[in-house]
Amino acid sequence: MHVIDMFVHPVAEASETDLFDVSRLDWPAWTAATLAAMDRDGVAASGVCLMDEGILDRPDQLRQLAAAAQTGRLWFTLLPDFRRADAAARVDQAAQAGFRGLTFHSYLQRITPADQPAVIDLARRAEANGLYTGLCTAYGSKQMFSYQSLPLAAAVAEALSGPVLLHHNGGARVIDALLMCEMWPNLHLETSFSLSYWQGSSVDLDLAFAIRKLGARRVFFGSDAPFVPTATALRDHEAFFDRHGFAEGDRRLILGDAARAVFPFLSHP
Repeated sequence: MHVIDMFVHPVAEASETDLFDVSRLDWPAWTAATLAAMDRDGVAASGVCLMDEGILDRPDQLRQLAAAAQTGRLWFTLLPDFRRADAAARVDQAAQAGFRGLTFHSYLQRITPADQPAVIDLARRAEANGLYTGLCTAYGSKQMFSYQSLPLAAAVAEALSGPVLLHHNGGARVIDALLMCEMWPNLHLETSFSLSYWQGSSVDLDLAFAIRKLGARRVFFGSDAPFVPTATALRDHEAFFDRHGFAEGDRRLILGDAARAVFPFLSHP
């Protein structure tokens, strides 16, 4: 197994509302089912995005999360409430609890330009704690003109020196994401949801162009499971690689080797 899936969610069904409350999640059952699915799909390790910050106030679930992480095959990032007065202390707590990164989502969190300083402060706090930052950069929803993810990502990349992930690789704005990556060497594309969603469109061609222009070492595989099941995402990626003639070395980089080179905790499959 060599695949690294950079972006999955701790929910059984593809329900966006369930993402924000995992208080009833049976962690041992979810962990067992997830590891079994990873074995079936050939996935060595998966990054799990937790959007329920309230887990920091549930010690039992934090212990179960730690047990899941101790398998060496699951790691966790947290969507922080950057508007809390104690947000910085919560980032410290997340780091102490074993989280590996923070994730921000422009339209789900309704992040405006006025919020950028608070987000940057938390991203810097995360970096000081050894955590990386990811930003969901899908382009869509009813708020797609109100909350812009790529300007936020550019501001965060400028403020940090460590790796910053563009989850969903900018969606339909993948060319903009590419140009950003050329300006900030700490930025990386991550393919979850978008590669599957945009197949058959001109965006598919743009994504292939972006990967060739940027280099596969700056691109990570993600599924967005269960919204795109990992097995489906892997099939879509293999079809994409075949369609655009990507060499075996580039395929291996995108499917896991590039992530291992950036994140030391992934270096031993």
